[in-house]
Amino acid sequence: MCVGNSRPTLALEAPDVIRLCTDNPLTEAACERGAILTSYCDVFIPNPRFIHMKTVKPPICAPLDVAAVHLQIEHAQSQNKKARVMEGTPTFVPVPGTTGCISLWHFPSMKNMKQAKELGCTHVVTLQSPKENIDGVRRMCEQLELGWIQMDFWANYNVRENHTKVLQLVDSILELLSLGASFLIHCAAGIHRTGLLSYLILRRLGMSYNDAREYLRVLRPVTRAEVGDERIKIAEVKFMKWLH
Repeated sequence: MCVGNSRPTLALEAPDVIRLCTDNPLTEAACERGAILTSYCDVFIPNPRFIHMKTVKPPICAPLDVAAVHLQIEHAQSQNKKARVMEGTPTFVPVPGTTGCISLWHFPSMKNMKQAKELGCTHVVTLQSPKENIDGVRRMCEQLELGWIQMDFWANYNVRENHTKVLQLVDSILELLSLGASFLIHCAAGIHRTGLLSYLILRRLGMSYNDAREYLRVLRPVTRAEVGDERIKIAEVKFMKWLH
């Protein structure tokens, strides 16, 4: 959680951080700075400023401007009468309380990745399993020098014992957002896995249940429309002890 929002701290039994998914010059530097190799997700980090460190305390984010959040939600609701709109380019939206941005997207093409890079993207988060041809995303990230974080979301989200891993991913993303990182978060269609992780990020940031749910519309209208209120309610129950 972000400091100042009175949310429970995620307590880990052991230091859980990253596994660098490719040989690169920063592997040694990352270890020197305290990064510990683990197996819950793959991470490729070409930028020393955004070394992915273990979260030993909640990321420091500014207090939420709730009135500003409500204005953004109201604007999105008035503009998005139809959820399905033509999406040619990823849209990066500032994340309240941080200096970073998020774009919710479907499985990206190289064209999409280049567009994201031009728009300031620093990291790509892939929520798919290795069976879903994700190695191409890793290669594109390497080519474009974008950080890459991969987690098999359903394999962790649907197993209670693995919920701390999902929360650690959330806190790590928030930590980097507080440093000004810009994330492209995707699964296959950018709806269910992408929507649920983004909802958890917003709740962990300090938004209320209703605000986090509706802020998904600000991030990507089709994700809010199709992720499903029932799925969001289930996510709220699964992760309740970390969100209140």
